[in-house]
Amino acid sequence: MYDNNVKPCSNYLRNFKNYNTNHMKTRLTLALLFCSVLLFAQETTGILKGVIKDSNNNPIPFASVLIQQKATGIHYATQSQQDGYYEFNQLQPATDYEAKVSYIGFNEQTIGSIQIQLGKNTK
Repeated sequence: MYDNNVKPCSNYLRNFKNYNTNHMKTRLTLALLFCSVLLFAQETTGILKGVIKDSNNNPIPFASVLIQQKATGIHYATQSQQDGYYEFNQLQPATDYEAKVSYIGFNEQTIGSIQIQLGKNTK
């Protein structure tokens, strides 16, 4: 009635469960390792951000902000937000950026020798 050559189903299920658990752990570890490598490999630019304010420390909304990398001549432009905040993303790292800020009723301000570092926020 009972064949000695056939193992009970519970042994197969237990082995199958252990295989799946170990296999999933290995796959998860490899996936996390791969993702962490990708995160480090993606850093190729820097950020310039700040707040435009007047001499009384009040934010200036909608001021024009122009930056230029001197070596390449590449320039980027934006406007400050209502709270005076501006941000330039994905800038190539360099030490020769120049920023010009202008707004109606104010003298244009120029800031030179701005250094953008890889993966860093410059203010």
